[in-house]
Amino acid sequence: MLHHHRLWNSLNRAFKGGRLPVFYDPAYRLPLPTLGGITGMEARRADFALWYLLDLKIIRSEDVLTPSVISWADAQRVHSEALLESLTLPETLTRIFPIQADSLPADELIKAFRLGCGATLSGARLALRRQGPVVNLWGGFHHAEPDKAGGFCPINDIAIAIAALRESGFRGQINIL
Repeated sequence: MLHHHRLWNSLNRAFKGGRLPVFYDPAYRLPLPTLGGITGMEARRADFALWYLLDLKIIRSEDVLTPSVISWADAQRVHSEALLESLTLPETLTRIFPIQADSLPADELIKAFRLGCGATLSGARLALRRQGPVVNLWGGFHHAEPDKAGGFCPINDIAIAIAALRESGFRGQINIL
């Protein structure tokens, strides 16, 4: 419990008097019930993080923002059209997620990742406008490469957000935690 107390004090000092925008959507809950048993990855981790932040009053419910699905045009800043098209195929998804093809809800799964990517891009733009931190509870899909998905990452939200910011003329430093 001491660790939680220190975290709360740190966050409280960092955002005292300010607001911390947090992107979250219930679709962040991965529709892969067997994933935890196979990999140890908790499908509801974004839910738990949100509940924790709300319970400790680090954020308020009005600080929670709903993301929009990233467009394929935004994703094409970084990824090939062939990769993006392949994300609808069960054989591609079974290479990214160690789940049987017949138990993969492809549309629902890709929507969750597109929401996470949309939140990273919107969060990056919002951070620039407000000159302060923004949190996305479902992002960091850094294993995806321009022509290859992998490591539980169908598309790379971080690279997409950086490419979009650079394309719009931002030349400053970008910090991602």
